[in-house]
Amino acid sequence: MAADPGSGGRDCPLAATSAATVAAVEDAATLRLADGRLLKLAGIHAPAGAEAAVAAAAAGWVGRAVEIAEIAPSDRYGRVVAHVFADSGAGWLQSELVGRGDVIVLPQVSDDPCLQALLRGEAEARSRSAGIWSGLLRIRQADDPRLADDVGTVGLVEGRVLSVGKTRSNTYLNFGTDWALDFTVMIPVSDVASGGDDNLQPSGLVGRRIRVRGSLEEWNGVLMRVRTPAQIERLDGRN
Repeated sequence: MAADPGSGGRDCPLAATSAATVAAVEDAATLRLADGRLLKLAGIHAPAGAEAAVAAAAAGWVGRAVEIAEIAPSDRYGRVVAHVFADSGAGWLQSELVGRGDVIVLPQVSDDPCLQALLRGEAEARSRSAGIWSGLLRIRQADDPRLADDVGTVGLVEGRVLSVGKTRSNTYLNFGTDWALDFTVMIPVSDVASGGDDNLQPSGLVGRRIRVRGSLEEWNGVLMRVRTPAQIERLDGRN
């Protein structure tokens, strides 16, 4: 049943939780199932400018019998958050979209068993400059002054953590010496305490090069809010 994630095959150990039929594509993030449920595509995000390509690719799944694997409770819009597999086991919608270069990987939970397969597929798509990786989206460096141009979007940023700061509510990963101007990652204290890979705990990231993915906003420089350790990748080893 395993296959190359870039081909849309099923390279994920997650078990299906129910069977369904795809009735329609509501938007680049949402499917409508024949039983009336709305489904948010787990683990991915279509950046601005790629929504039409994602919707067109997902439209190829309309009318197909699928297996869905829920990874989280319904979101605030009442959508089931799930991965979508062909019931024959020969296809995985999220992997297909990642492999085409139509989306970036954006985890919603820290323990998604499909995450590593999607990250491998994304790296392969980047190496081919496929889809969005041909110019629509690029990985920014934390000290790149053009990072401010990406405020209001979901992106990927790489850099070395210089220090960690803490308040009662949040932990901050600082990538520069001027916290009021430089790129910063903010992690709510409750999310740090909730666990995750020990190699991704903030106290162990000082001096490490990491890649973070999420929404960029302007707040004392450029800020990214991280809600799960799965949004952080170590780039310089795990020891």
